[in-house]
Amino acid sequence: MLDRIRRDLEEGLKTFKWAGRFLAKRVKVETSLAKVVYDSRKINKEIDEKYLELGKNIFELRDDRGAIQNTLVSDIISEIESLKKELDLHMARAKDLGDDPLENLEQGDDLPPHL
Repeated sequence: MLDRIRRDLEEGLKTFKWAGRFLAKRVKVETSLAKVVYDSRKINKEIDEKYLELGKNIFELRDDRGAIQNTLVSDIISEIESLKKELDLHMARAKDLGDDPLENLEQGDDLPPHL
């Protein structure tokens, strides 16, 4: 009887520890994902500001045949392209963070007996 109680307590403790590790990993993933979403929105805002700046500059240079050759315009276009690449990296990271945590168990992170 005492052995059964001890075994049940040990199994319950293993399950509790596993659940704690699982929840800790999920919180870490969700926190990272929230940061990626925040950073992505920040980058999108910068891109929108650059589009606005680009549009204003092109409008001001509308009578100039070489408007696209203008250094300011090409610099803004380069900044937009750079920001879009950074945004793509953030989106790829967000996709990686969305993996099923049960697929990414580290060695020694056995599932509890009943899962």
